[in-house]
Amino acid sequence: MNQYRNLDQRTNPGQDLFNETRTRRPASERLVRNWPLDRISMTGVVHPDDLLPGSHWPPNRVRRRTRRLQLFEDLFDGDISYFVDDVDQTHLLINYFERIPTLIAAILLTSDPQVPAEDMAPMQVMLADAAIAAIRSGRAYMFRAGEELAATETVFCYDGPAAGQAWCMQRGSAPDATDDTNPSMMTVIYADQDVIITRKQRWGGGTGWRTVYGTLGEVMDQQVDDGTVAIIDRPPRRYGFGRSLYESLIPPVVASALRLAGVERTIAQNEHPLLAIPVANADGPSALGAEGQPSTLSGFSKPAVVRAAQAIRDHDVIWSPDGLKLPQYVEWGANNMSSSFEMLQVLADEVSVLTGVPRMLTSGAEMPSGIAMKRALYALYATTKQLFNLLHTAAEDVYGAEFEWPNPFDAEDDAAMADVAGSIAADTGEPLPTDVEDVL
Repeated sequence: MNQYRNLDQRTNPGQDLFNETRTRRPASERLVRNWPLDRISMTGVVHPDDLLPGSHWPPNRVRRRTRRLQLFEDLFDGDISYFVDDVDQTHLLINYFERIPTLIAAILLTSDPQVPAEDMAPMQVMLADAAIAAIRSGRAYMFRAGEELAATETVFCYDGPAAGQAWCMQRGSAPDATDDTNPSMMTVIYADQDVIITRKQRWGGGTGWRTVYGTLGEVMDQQVDDGTVAIIDRPPRRYGFGRSLYESLIPPVVASALRLAGVERTIAQNEHPLLAIPVANADGPSALGAEGQPSTLSGFSKPAVVRAAQAIRDHDVIWSPDGLKLPQYVEWGANNMSSSFEMLQVLADEVSVLTGVPRMLTSGAEMPSGIAMKRALYALYATTKQLFNLLHTAAEDVYGAEFEWPNPFDAEDDAAMADVAGSIAADTGEPLPTDVEDVL
C-alpha cells in the first residue's frame, strides 16, 4: 500500500508513525532499472507449420521479439512496471509514450489523402495506425485484403520465409463465445506476393487480453483475396528492423515519472496545515512527555520526539517552542523541493530534444510567434516529413494506385525552414542544412 495512503487507515494509533511516513525510499525505487535494453534480433520468421492446430503461439524462435514489442505496447498504455522497483508507481501520470506518437500521427493527417470518398475513412485509419506503430515499435505493417485496408499491431506481425511474405494476427472473440474476459479466436492474415489469405482459428490458453501466449485451435473459416502488404521501418534500421522511438525515451520519461511520484508523495503527506499551540520552551518537555519522563529541555529524549511526531499526525497539534501568544496554522511550502522541480524541467527538456516535439505542444505552455515558433518546430518538421514520405509510398503500394496526399508542410514551409536553418547557423556559428531533405 502506498505509504501516504495509509495514514487514515491505521489500526494501531500508537505505532511509530514517524518511521512509517518519514523513512526514505530505497534508492533502487528512485532509479530506472532494466536499462539499457538487451540487443536482440527483431526480424522473426514464421512458417506455415507454426500455425497448425494444436501449435503453441508464438513459436520459441520469436518469443524474445514478441516480449520486446509487448513491452512497447505496455509503455503506450502507460505501464512502466518493467523499469521500476516501486510497486506503487507502475503507471505514468503524464504518458509521453502515448502522447508523442498520437500527436505526430495527428500532424500527418492534417491533410487528407486524395482517394475516393468510400476509401477515405479506411485510408485515414490505416495511415494513423501505421504512423503510431512505426514510432512505437520501429516497424508498421499495412495490408490490403480485397477492398479492406488495415494496419495491425506490430507485436502480432512476423515475416514469412520468403520475400513478400508476412503474417499478422488479430485476436478476438469467437462468434459462439460465452465469455469475453479472454480472447477465443485468432484471425490470421497471410500475405504472399499479391494474394492475401485470411483465416479464423480457435484460440485458447491465454489469460486476459494482454497475454500474447496461447494455443491455436481448429480453423473456423478461410478466404482468399487479392491484396498485398507493405512494411515501414522507422530509421535508423538496426539488424534489418526499424528503431522504436521508445528506446530513447525510456530513461527520461521513467525517471521523470519516479521523480514526480516522489513529489506527489511528499505533497500528499504534508498537504494539511497543522495547528501550532504556543508552549514555552521550559514547559514543552513536561507538556509532551508521558508521566515519568524528564521534564527539562536537556532531558527531552528521542522517544519523546517520536511521540510528538505521532501527536502531530493523530491530533494535528505541534509544539511551538518560540512561545507564540496565539495559536496558528503552519503550512508546509513546496519551495523546499526546488531541486526536484528543476530535475523535472531537465527531463522534460530532454524528451523534447529526443522527439523534436517542443514542450509547448505537450505542456500547454504559451505558444511563441514568428521565428521563435519556426525554430521550435524545425526538428519536428524534419522527422515528421520523413515519416510522411515513407507512409505515402507504402500506402500507394498497398492501395494499388498512386494518389495525391498533400504534404502538411507545403513549399512555403520548406522555404521558411530553410530560412530558419540559416538564421540558426548565423547565431550558433554551426552550419545547418538549407534543405530540410538533407537532414532525413
